[in-house]
Amino acid sequence: MTVISIHQPSYWPWLGLCDKVARSDIFVVLDNVDLNKEAYQHRNIFLFQGKKKMITIPLSYSLGTKIKNIKVSHLNWKKDHLEKFKNWYKKAPFFEYYWP
Repeated sequence: MTVISIHQPSYWPWLGLCDKVARSDIFVVLDNVDLNKEAYQHRNIFLFQGKKKMITIPLSYSLGTKIKNIKVSHLNWKKDHLEKFKNWYKKAPFFEYYWP
C-alpha cells in the first residue's frame, strides 16, 4: 500500500511532521493555499531559560496571498535567526558539537 501525506510548509517543523514525512511514500507540500499569519508557516516558538521566544521570518505579502507566492521582506533573516539561536543556546551541553 502506498502512503501519501500532505502538509503545509512550516518554519522549523515539529518532530511529528518529520515522522509523517519519513513514513510516507509520497509527501506533498501544500503551498497553494493562503498564508495564515497566525499559524506556524513562517514562525515558531523556542524555549529559552523557561520562557517562550518567538522567531518569525519577515514576509512581504497581502491578505489572500498563496504561500508559494510569498516573498521574504529582508535577506538577513537567516543570519539574525542563527545569531539568536547561538545566543540562546551557546551554554547548552554539546552546543559546540552541533553548532555549524
